[in-house]
Amino acid sequence: MSKKSFVRASYAAPVLLGALVVVSCIVALALGRAPWAAAIGSALVLAYWGLEVLAWRVAQTRDDAAVGVALGGSALRFILIVGVFVLIGVLARSQFGTAAASFLVAYTVYAVFRLVGRHPSETSVRPVEAP
Repeated sequence: MSKKSFVRASYAAPVLLGALVVVSCIVALALGRAPWAAAIGSALVLAYWGLEVLAWRVAQTRDDAAVGVALGGSALRFILIVGVFVLIGVLARSQFGTAAASFLVAYTVYAVFRLVGRHPSETSVRPVEAP
């Protein structure tokens, strides 16, 4: 029994994260905060997702370096997030809280989506043979 969904599973996360960028801008405007800072905070989660997908795909093609690619991808995501927040802290200190709050909310929604949004049977896992 197959269900047809409106959005393919591979596109669900970026669609959700893109909608969160718009929602965070609207909420920031309603609260009298800078919408650009909220957009940057939420867009960081979208960039995080993109780098995570890239690392996953590269790790799947490289059997000999899958752990290294995963660790490198994790480090790259961390450097991106910290680097952007340092720039916001230096260049627009008063908007740091807005960017951080929108990042935390968007990342929390993304983490919950990852936990409940994908059925284990939908993931493609290939067996790995020991050398």
